[in-house]
Amino acid sequence: MGKMSDTIRREIDSERMAYVASVNDDGTPNLSPKATLATVDDDHLAFCDLASPRTLANIATRPAVEANVVDPIRRKGWRLAGTARVVDGGAEFESLAALFLARGTNLVGAGRQPPVRRFVVIRVSKVSPLLSPAYAMGQSEPEVIDYWSNVWRGRAHVAQAQAEPRALQAPEGALARDFTKEAKPPQGITIAREEGRLGVEEFADVLRKSTIRRPLDDAGRLTEMLRHANLVLTARDGAGALVGVSRSLTDFSYCCYLSDLAVDQAWQGRGIGKALLYETKRIIGPQAMLLLLSAPDPMTYYPSIGMDTVSNGFIIRREF
Repeated sequence: MGKMSDTIRREIDSERMAYVASVNDDGTPNLSPKATLATVDDDHLAFCDLASPRTLANIATRPAVEANVVDPIRRKGWRLAGTARVVDGGAEFESLAALFLARGTNLVGAGRQPPVRRFVVIRVSKVSPLLSPAYAMGQSEPEVIDYWSNVWRGRAHVAQAQAEPRALQAPEGALARDFTKEAKPPQGITIAREEGRLGVEEFADVLRKSTIRRPLDDAGRLTEMLRHANLVLTARDGAGALVGVSRSLTDFSYCCYLSDLAVDQAWQGRGIGKALLYETKRIIGPQAMLLLLSAPDPMTYYPSIGMDTVSNGFIIRREF
């Protein structure tokens, strides 16, 4: 068994920001944010060299590094120590490029000159948990999640109010449909990715208000449903209240199963469900199929928003 379990790998890969410390010539630490840190296998991490001249210079002579990955909502994470090396060609480079492309990382985007030509691979020798002192002071995880969800939601609304309006950005490559336009949410509604951040209580509440049939009284099962989903979109009103959610499992390259698409009944009929669905398709890109299973009542809804009905499917149904 490697240094990182499946749970640790999943939690690392769900984060969008990590920090890697290397050692400068004078022995002082160089701490650098890395938005692309990902697990390669049970013993290795990697990140793209987007703008890491000091980090690369340090590991060339002093390969010892430490990475910290922390969920800013749960206030839990991992400290990962090891040794780093640079990969700039060959079969390993191609394998790493494929890994990051599958994760949706932009390796050759506009404004990046030159494109990503190096990766840093870290062999992990030690893993230890990071935990907020809030837990030692008696707070439960739901309490921590609720508090920090409100903090970050408030900051997001302040930032959004201060920012200039902008259209949703389409992924590179032409799509068969203009999902950039079709994914635009109704006025006053904000759609965002929240996998690894959405709390179980909020998730259950919007499912209940949508009348969708789910195991709402089984908090453990709902927790696992959120924990293992790797694409979760939320729709929030101007006050930050959750009014819609979509939950998907995808490889971002070939297939995507949209398991839950739920909108509060009080907000239905305003295009929120369509916006969540098309934003999901926009994110997974033109190369990936999007599949969902419908309950009997909405069977006429999905064709009305441009989805095709298929008859070439088979299913082994859940037992409960």
